Amino acid sequence: MKALLLKLSAIDSETEAALRVIAYFDALAIRSATAEMVVRGAAAIAEATAGLQFADGSVVRFDVRGAPVPGRPAGSPALEEVAGGVRVWIEREGPQRPFDRLVLERFALVAKGAAPERSPRKRTALADPAVVELVLSAREPMAERRIALRRLGFSPDHPVIMIAVASDESVPFDHGRIEQLVHAAAARSTATGARWGSLGAIVVQPSPGADAAVELAALRSVIARSGEERSTSFRCGMSAPVDALDAAEGWTSARDALRFARRRSGGASIVSAAELGAVAALASVSADVWARDWRVSALRELSGSESGLIDLEVLEAYLSHGSLRMAGQALHMHHSSVASRLARLEERLNLNFTVQVDLFQARLCMYAAALLDTE
Repeated sequence: MKALLLKLSAIDSETEAALRVIAYFDALAIRSATAEMVVRGAAAIAEATAGLQFADGSVVRFDVRGAPVPGRPAGSPALEEVAGGVRVWIEREGPQRPFDRLVLERFALVAKGAAPERSPRKRTALADPAVVELVLSAREPMAERRIALRRLGFSPDHPVIMIAVASDESVPFDHGRIEQLVHAAAARSTATGARWGSLGAIVVQPSPGADAAVELAALRSVIARSGEERSTSFRCGMSAPVDALDAAEGWTSARDALRFARRRSGGASIVSAAELGAVAALASVSADVWARDWRVSALRELSGSESGLIDLEVLEAYLSHGSLRMAGQALHMHHSSVASRLARLEERLNLNFTVQVDLFQARLCMYAAALLDTE
């Protein structure tokens, strides 16, 4: 097709344009495009709103910008065609353009074999690991990743959030733990997951148009609550929303965030890549650099005992909330107990938590200790 196009373009520009229209719709057919993709493509190439009506009366419409248009057009469009039980049209205002009929013909030809995009379905069971691996692989062709996403019940055209889950060493890691988290996430989004080596990989797709910040906060909340209800201890790294076809990028981001999730005495430790921001670059610092800092070593020693783990949770809560009372409320602990534990930490680390630079040192050392523990 490309060779023929090059030969004819030198002879007749109209022929070249016609062949481009044909090639465009042929490409949609080869990709097994959904009805939504075909209508959106027709609107783009015709530079006008396009629509499709199925035999059951349901309608798909998109404007020239690719935005969905609700309802049916007023009146009957002059440019319309029926093929294979579907009706397609172009809502052209003003005189027809030279290739409108050709666009309409190819539009109808491809549309009659296109199925409407399936609505995401709620998933609570674990998925086939091979299919999840295909979704998370950047090496696989886009067409195969698209098919894999649909097999898992996800729309390839809407963002997903990736979650990497690790169990504490003292708690056996099993499929049941992943399924519990998938079930929690599926309460408000489409979700599934699978075992990925020593980790659990969970894919979550919020409803189209949902606010990313709201969905991330809600997802964090349901996962934390799941850990509290079952008295389990695990760590999670969450990616920011990414294009579904770029799930591999989100998976890398989720695993990087997981490295910052500190082991706890109980419950879930959840870190979001969106919240880390530039701090995520600390993961690229050599472990030898962190290991040479005596304060980092002191914090790691604390994680070896139950009381030490509680001290670390108190310090983390204080660094996050900035006050004794708020830290105490977050931990369900009296503020005097928070103050007592912080005083011991100040002495051990030779820091003053009322001084901003010392607070920065404490936060940096906490990040470093978490990174070393996940090496």
